[in-house]
Amino acid sequence: MKTIERMLDLHPIVWMLLTGSAIIRIATSMSVPFIAIFLTTQKKTGMFETGWSLSAAALATLLSGFFIGYISDRFGFKRTILGSILLSALLLIMFAVAGYALSSGLVVLVFSVINFLFNLARRSYDPVAQAGIAEVTPQELKVQVFGLRYWFVNVGSTLGPIIGGILGFSGKTDSFIVAGAIYFSFFLMLLYGLRKLDLPPILAGSTQSRFIDAFRAIRASPSLMRFIVALAFFMVGYSQVESGLAYLLHQLGETQQREFFAALLAINGLTVLILQIPLSAFVKKIGADKKYVLYSGTILMAFGVFLWGLAGLDRWIYVLGMVICTVGEIIVLPLSSVWIDTFAPTGYRATSFGVSGFSQIGVIAAPLLVGFLLEISSPWFAMGMIALIVLLATPLFHSSVQRYVSSPTLRAAATASPRGSGGALKAK
Repeated sequence: MKTIERMLDLHPIVWMLLTGSAIIRIATSMSVPFIAIFLTTQKKTGMFETGWSLSAAALATLLSGFFIGYISDRFGFKRTILGSILLSALLLIMFAVAGYALSSGLVVLVFSVINFLFNLARRSYDPVAQAGIAEVTPQELKVQVFGLRYWFVNVGSTLGPIIGGILGFSGKTDSFIVAGAIYFSFFLMLLYGLRKLDLPPILAGSTQSRFIDAFRAIRASPSLMRFIVALAFFMVGYSQVESGLAYLLHQLGETQQREFFAALLAINGLTVLILQIPLSAFVKKIGADKKYVLYSGTILMAFGVFLWGLAGLDRWIYVLGMVICTVGEIIVLPLSSVWIDTFAPTGYRATSFGVSGFSQIGVIAAPLLVGFLLEISSPWFAMGMIALIVLLATPLFHSSVQRYVSSPTLRAAATASPRGSGGALKAK
């Protein structure tokens, strides 16, 4: 009960950012995940060509994260986050225009460019919001708060496909217009709210260092860099929800593919809604700093992905695989935010969360890799290879945390950092 009371007393900016995470996911998940289906069914593009368009999204995250995080640390939270939301709204409208106006010969190229720019803008919200939450949240509440953030994210991810399906938007260009309107509405609400709130000084831009100084500070944190590489392997499996799974469902037929894909996305979100809070409490109880918690999530993700490769036309196996993947997801991803916050050099929290975008290397590779494997081999072999890649994250997670534990200098620096009102995690 005391923890709940303390959660309710969090700074209003935390609740605003949590709510915003749900709103933008509603808009995104009713439109963007269906790009693969739109291109393959409406524009009759091949799976490998479609993979290029999907990979453009991850490439944007890869290239933008460090730069956007540094801008937030250097020039201020408010301008960075408002700019990302407004630009995202405009680019969603451009998706709709391109979908209506272009033939299949040009649409993959144009969608790839727009998808790159959209994710450049959209993904800027996450590291800046995470850094803002971390700055004003006491250390002892961060596991619950980052777990709650992930819960809000999946509220949006659950409602988005449902709303899109009810309105008949799945795989259609109309969804991008509605999504753009939602983004713009949130921009106006956040603009109004930030003008009324007194932001903590630490969110106004706390470092006067140069870009090269930020780069050197991040490079000097080996635990952070190894952790991000581990996340990249994990994300190869996680991204199959929006790439490999859509390809595998192609064998069900166009109509059933769209409907069942939307249902699986909803199951993913519902599983998080049901299990996120109790799992966060369980992880907090046994100790978020215990390494085997991360290992278990990685193994579950790999096993769930492999089940999809065995499913064939059996929808229940797809559902079981989705539930297992989702449990792995809700163990690893919220904890990754806590660990990145722990590893972050002093004064470069947003930059560190931005650098975690380099884990999108896994998302870039995943659609191309699974598309190639499915074209030359069977589904079970393709998804089995993806599962093996995911499992490579386990020794890297171990190495990153162990390096942190064995280095008194790194632990002292993390403990000295102004991380909310608490210290760093003490890994075991």
